[in-house]
Amino acid sequence: IFDYSLVKLAIGSVFIVAANLSPYFAVALWPDWRAAGFLATPIFMHVAGAFGASRLGFGVASTVGLPVAVITMIYTVWRSAVLTLARRGVQWRDTFYPLSVLRENVY
Repeated sequence: IFDYSLVKLAIGSVFIVAANLSPYFAVALWPDWRAAGFLATPIFMHVAGAFGASRLGFGVASTVGLPVAVITMIYTVWRSAVLTLARRGVQWRDTFYPLSVLRENVY
């Protein structure tokens, strides 16, 4: 997704966290009328998530974990990037793909 670029990964991570978690922080920082607009965002995210979850056959309660899912996704992407850089490539199905080859084949 980020073309094996830490700069793109960092920028993408900031946008993902800001878009998904900033409404929760805003509500926590301003638990009064100033957060009313921010409060609409997590409510919408959870309602939309509940609708999607029910359509896919999952429990509606699964949307409660939305903030945790965002943090877990960011952790997973960063862990993958660090391991790929440390190993200078990716091991997949008993084959090692060097980072130089992976970077050449980015579309």
